[in-house]
Amino acid sequence: MRTLLATGLLLSTAATLAWAGINGQGGRNNLGGVNGQQVRTSQSGSNNLPPVCCFGPDCQQTGETDSLECQGAETVYVLDATGSYDPEGQPLTYFWESCPGSTIDDPSSPLTLLRIDTSSSCDLVCGVRLTVSDGVNPGYCRIYVKVVPASGGCTYTQGYWKNHGPVGCASGNNTNHWAVDNLDLGNVNYTDGELCSIFKTPVKGNGLVSLSHQLIAAKLNAANGASLPTIASDAIADADALIGDLVVPPVGGGYLAPATTSFLTGLLGSYNEGLLEGTVHCD
Repeated sequence: MRTLLATGLLLSTAATLAWAGINGQGGRNNLGGVNGQQVRTSQSGSNNLPPVCCFGPDCQQTGETDSLECQGAETVYVLDATGSYDPEGQPLTYFWESCPGSTIDDPSSPLTLLRIDTSSSCDLVCGVRLTVSDGVNPGYCRIYVKVVPASGGCTYTQGYWKNHGPVGCASGNNTNHWAVDNLDLGNVNYTDGELCSIFKTPVKGNGLVSLSHQLIAAKLNAANGASLPTIASDAIADADALIGDLVVPPVGGGYLAPATTSFLTGLLGSYNEGLLEGTVHCD
């Protein structure tokens, strides 16, 4: 689904002026030409129009929003600027820039892949800016990639993930349904094998262990494309902050009193069970 944003999302004249000054571009008077870009004079003395920067086969120009469903821990979107052109037919160079938490396979190619980190949330917007240049004038455009939860995205309990994971956490004929092979709990990263061992560790009065069970499940649900309402997203962030540098047993010897973790453990448990508004539990 592609919809053009309202005029308020189009590049302002002020922003265009500022961008025209990037990389040593000069004077900011007498704007005109294509897309309101400044027309500069080439060495031959003739006016050189800036290139037209656009997306997709229909050459949609700046301010477009495109939506796609979350694909798990990483959501991939095709960036296509092959329709961009120069009025004088000069060859173009390309430079892509994207939002924090994302990478672009080849920032200098007109056709490349945007990779968005959706391991913590499947409900976000990533802004991407493209600069095209004919060697004299630059042209600019933006696209907004909106990631939405996968249709029917639902949550599973920590008991489900404990038995549908990697080796050691795949009981009976169950296969590995984990969308990631590592996760952060607090400030520490754990492999899927270590996460499985945490799942299998009895609580025994350690609030850090009980909180980690629900936190792992919540992050696996989000990575699997389940809807992540703000209250659940905040609970995940608060749990990570509370855990901090503690290393969860049996990987380490960290400990938290149950009284300090019970609220977040219960909130994350409600999310995993589909009891929070905006969530659905998998049957």
